[in-house]
Amino acid sequence: MRVLSACLLGLVMTAGAQVSNTLCDGIVGQIRSGAVSNDPFEVLYKGDHPSIELANRQEMQFVGTIDGAEKAEFVNRFLARFNPSAALRQAWTDFVELRSIEVLSLPDSDVHVATSTDGTAHCVSFLFFQRVTMQSELLPDLPRKSESDGDNLICTSYGSAGYLARIGGTESFLETYSQDSKQRLRVVPLRNRRWGTACSVDAEFRTEYKVSKVFVPGDGAVTEAQLRAVAAQIVEQHVAAKDPKTFTFGLHLAETERDGYRAMTDLVSKLKPEPVPTFGREGDLETGEEFLSYAESYPLVLGGNAYLMRLGHGQLGCCVYTDPALVLYTLKDGKLEAVASAFVSRTRGALENLRAIPSR
Repeated sequence: MRVLSACLLGLVMTAGAQVSNTLCDGIVGQIRSGAVSNDPFEVLYKGDHPSIELANRQEMQFVGTIDGAEKAEFVNRFLARFNPSAALRQAWTDFVELRSIEVLSLPDSDVHVATSTDGTAHCVSFLFFQRVTMQSELLPDLPRKSESDGDNLICTSYGSAGYLARIGGTESFLETYSQDSKQRLRVVPLRNRRWGTACSVDAEFRTEYKVSKVFVPGDGAVTEAQLRAVAAQIVEQHVAAKDPKTFTFGLHLAETERDGYRAMTDLVSKLKPEPVPTFGREGDLETGEEFLSYAESYPLVLGGNAYLMRLGHGQLGCCVYTDPALVLYTLKDGKLEAVASAFVSRTRGALENLRAIPSR
């Protein structure tokens, strides 16, 4: 009997994997048959009968912190609207302890999702439920992607988002993730009120680097043209370096320049916070660009002169990072003197790889 049960379980799991893999294989096929742009997934949402439909019908919403009479009224509205089972009623009561809640429905579907967004990283919590005959029942939690709690977070500040969706005619959970050179769709199909085996579609792009801002004093040792000519190359090669700690760019320091470089390294370690110099153009900085975060020191020979280069990025809040930035220093009368700074933007280039893969 146990052998039979194991065989049946294996068949169910195999069928689930085939369903999810078919969904992701279909997505890849549609992308490859369409016009590929900087967003190859764009074609999936277009047309009268798109491959991906998102839950966009808003049933209920509350923005901010809910408590007291407002909480009771919000709970009662849900009870009247969806007639929840005892398990769903308890789950909903617990869920409204969170912030900024929205209940969304798929068109022509009895599946719904409640979402709550909170924190500086704008992380989202999900509560799924489905109307069965006259009552709405709680659906299981999403399958975990990893044993680490952090890996299971879906936060817009980290480039990810989650949706209740219909994909290729199958009700599913859709997770999207986007960074400079990567874009991913993770699909978890829903069948018979159970989440099936997930799959993912990964797209990889070339990252292109371009100097977006340069700050130099009017009579400085470094010209804007000099810094513009090398800043994007420096950032690109630094990103590609296998070991950033041993990264070098251009000419090496002469023996006579090394003592000055070591002195500047000691001085710059005491800069907390470390401002990005703009030489009177502070208004050109975006929020979060005012100070360097996680900067590393490197020597740089430019125009025949040796400098200490600080390479890092700005930071907004706990986890939002600006474009890479570099600051050049020289040593004057035993003190650090900033001589230039620049920001380098990262943009998405050509699609280099597209594939469907299994996922947890």
